[in-house]
Amino acid sequence: MSQKYNGEELSRVGRKQFPSKGIYCPQCKGYIPQFEDLDKFTEARVKDLLNRNRKSMAIKKLQDKSGCYQRWAIMWCIRKGDPTPEYPGPACPYCEGGLRTSLAKQCPYCFKAWHSE
Repeated sequence: MSQKYNGEELSRVGRKQFPSKGIYCPQCKGYIPQFEDLDKFTEARVKDLLNRNRKSMAIKKLQDKSGCYQRWAIMWCIRKGDPTPEYPGPACPYCEGGLRTSLAKQCPYCFKAWHSE
């Protein structure tokens, strides 16, 4: 069984469903969706947009190329398609994922927030 979603599978997936295959991420305890229709050039372009803080453009480009819903494109973009943590900051008090900075008040992995604490 392929660990990547093709166009036909994506058309059957519900808008609110979470991926059931792809690359497993032990920090968020879920799957990062992978797409058959995402070629290496487009993947590199999306990652470049993310590196330049063009998140909305990256999400849109990924949606257009793969045919996935926005939720899945966001999930992919948060991790850049890879479960390797990219934030070397201190650990989240809830999930132990790396925070972006020592002043962070919301985790980029589990999305828990502690703004008012």
